[in-house]
Amino acid sequence: MTDALRDAQLLARAVLSAPGAGRHNVDALRGYEATRDEVSAKLRDLTERIASYTWDLDELRDLLWQVSRAMLPEVRMLLARRAGRREPGSMSPACVDQASRFLSRKSTGASAP
Repeated sequence: MTDALRDAQLLARAVLSAPGAGRHNVDALRGYEATRDEVSAKLRDLTERIASYTWDLDELRDLLWQVSRAMLPEVRMLLARRAGRREPGSMSPACVDQASRFLSRKSTGASAP
């Protein structure tokens, strides 16, 4: 549901940025598509892999770490879009960066400093 709302907002912004037919509208829609795919494709692929139930527990652990990492581009995009308008309870950019570093260490097997 959240992805549908995010995609609807991205699409609305694209359409409003270049109303009417023509090259600018096509470019805006291509930009929407690229952004949507950038923040969704990896997560969708991982979700489908997990839903297949063809993994063992070690692989599932790795897949779940990958899911966590795959969410970071979307979080970064959302933070960038509302820079200066943080809502109560939202993650700060510093928190997202800290989570990124933590997940990168976990995925490579490195220990925390």
